[in-house]
Amino acid sequence: MSRYKTAALLLVTFSIGCGGTATNPVAPAASSNASASDLTQVTEGVVRELRALNLDVAMAERISTGALTVIAQRIDIPRNVNESIYVHLYATAELAASEAARLGPDGNLIPQSGMPRVIVDWVGRVYFHVRDRIIVMYRGCDREFVAAMARLFGPPIVIAGGFGFTPCDLPR
Repeated sequence: MSRYKTAALLLVTFSIGCGGTATNPVAPAASSNASASDLTQVTEGVVRELRALNLDVAMAERISTGALTVIAQRIDIPRNVNESIYVHLYATAELAASEAARLGPDGNLIPQSGMPRVIVDWVGRVYFHVRDRIIVMYRGCDREFVAAMARLFGPPIVIAGGFGFTPCDLPR
């Protein structure tokens, strides 16, 4: 077998052995996913709630944040181009609460068993909130958005990242 074939075989074997597949190492459990149209509708509702607080936000793309097991809908914050809000929607409130309970103090998901499938090292500050079927993640340090998120979703369940000197430490 050529070196390239051997390397490819080892890479696929290592990837599968570490908790995922070669094509999707963070595949969510099928039972935790809500429909794409539900995610859009819920995120549009969050956008309306933020706009009602006079905050300028805009819908963006769906994305995997790597932190949680379901896809998120991103909300842009035009005045802070490096900050975003991510809405993760679960099929039930119980699934959202279960996943929220497994968030560690570093913002990584503690696996139900075995080794972690993904480890995220947050460069900036990240706030996680849970309400009903959603976990909302705000990545940023704008005090107005921090307060708005707490008002809409309750106090953060985890504040991760941003330890040491980060953009959040710069004067605004």
